Amino acid sequence: MALILVLLPIFGKEVSGARRWLTIGPLSIQPSEFAKYTLLLYVSRSLALNQERLTSFVHTYLPNMCVLAVVTVLVFKEPDLGTAVVLAATASLQLLIAGVPWRYLACTALAGLPGLYWAVTHVRFRM
Repeated sequence: MALILVLLPIFGKEVSGARRWLTIGPLSIQPSEFAKYTLLLYVSRSLALNQERLTSFVHTYLPNMCVLAVVTVLVFKEPDLGTAVVLAATASLQLLIAGVPWRYLACTALAGLPGLYWAVTHVRFRM
């Protein structure tokens, strides 16, 4: 929820063209930092609960990738490409280490490469 609030001008504080901070009184927090830990815990719990179905695309891989996609897109909209890449890499590594078939991850990575290329080449400060 905080990742959505930060994108709204009424809640999110813009610094140097990026809207990454929530200001609560005298405090400013960056919700994407909490998203890193929350996603790590979510994927860990999901994998622990589905140990006998780790190779299942529908029961293990797809739900984790859907949550990852939502969180990553919200972080990318701030814009924060670095954190989005860290989130994707961490969750993918967790899935791989747990025993999810590497071909699922490889296909997802290949599908995401054009978007990553576009994100890097079409924004001047990232080049």
